[in-house]
Amino acid sequence: MSVVTLQLGQCGTQIGQALFDCLAAETVSDQGSARSPLDVFFRPVDERPSRTTRNRRHARAVLVDMEPKVVNMAIASAAHSATNWCYPPNSSFLQQSGSGNNWARGYNSYGPKFASTVCELVRREAEQADYLGGFLLLQSMAGGTGAGLGTYIAEAIRDTFPSSFLMNHCIWPYQSGEVIVQNYNSLLTLAHLAEISDGIILMENSALHTACQRLLNIQRPSFNDLNGVAARSIASSLLPACYRPAAGGTSQQGKQITLFGDVVEKVCCHPAYRLLSLRALPQMPPASVDFTTFTWPAILRRLRQMQITGADLPAIHAHLLGFLADCCTVAAAVAAVLLLCCCCCCAVAAAVLLLCCCCCCTVAAAVLLLLFYAVVAATRRATLNGCLLPSEINTWSR
Repeated sequence: MSVVTLQLGQCGTQIGQALFDCLAAETVSDQGSARSPLDVFFRPVDERPSRTTRNRRHARAVLVDMEPKVVNMAIASAAHSATNWCYPPNSSFLQQSGSGNNWARGYNSYGPKFASTVCELVRREAEQADYLGGFLLLQSMAGGTGAGLGTYIAEAIRDTFPSSFLMNHCIWPYQSGEVIVQNYNSLLTLAHLAEISDGIILMENSALHTACQRLLNIQRPSFNDLNGVAARSIASSLLPACYRPAAGGTSQQGKQITLFGDVVEKVCCHPAYRLLSLRALPQMPPASVDFTTFTWPAILRRLRQMQITGADLPAIHAHLLGFLADCCTVAAAVAAVLLLCCCCCCAVAAAVLLLCCCCCCTVAAAVLLLLFYAVVAATRRATLNGCLLPSEINTWSR
């Protein structure tokens, strides 16, 4: 079962190159078997190779981008890679205009215009496989080419190959990314792919960034580092892809593994459950591999713990750091609330005291005024009754 990969846009091209590097490095030790895992993702070695592709396997891939720079760099880098593989000639579709991170331009303008040409490249690549297992589309969800044009191409492939598996690997953008319309692009892409794709693997840039910092000890990870983590996660879900050796038998005995089809059939068996997330173990710096021992029970326990907690990182200290960060955030919020309450209480107390003072002054003034009116009324009554002499009245009135 062969898998044809479509690398759509700049992000898809870079992740695809890292993926094929990882696949070639992981399966290079199994080239002696009759059915190598390399045959799933690579064409066999050409008997009459050219000067630039001598003794190199051709990746079963089609590269699509509206700008030629990244694709040309990926093709040149693969031709000189140490893992003995390269891209086949005439397997890329390039333009010079670009999409400008405009989803509508990629979907409504470039899609109907270039979909037939891209589908022809895909058909030629699919004819090179003895048994076509499906298509793996690598794309971003924030740009214009990978998101907009990639969505239209996915719909065209679904119409052209209705019985083949179609899986999309999408990179979720940063929460504060460089593209101001990335939220709309992601929403439109996900809404269209949910209707046509058999499975959608979502990877967050923030989770890849955190994995590089906490697990690989890379304080300032680059896009190559993020692509490497994503490629190893994808490769771990696609390998092994050959015959499972039977007990005491050869590599051609036992049950054949078609893991790409197994993931789509078993994991995405219901149309409502198409969104997938990968949990890959172990992830550590290359310098620490020689000093670490792995056992299946320990790895399975960690995977189960990740499944229960819903964590993206395969390390308990990452969970603890995140928990502590959340606790610090909550503590800061509580302190702010307490400070606000204290300020409010002080303001209320001052207002109450001021109001009380004003009320007391008003009451005292009212009492004095009542006393004055009472004295004046008593004086008038005494005058009318003849109790006071005229001279006394004049003295009192003064």
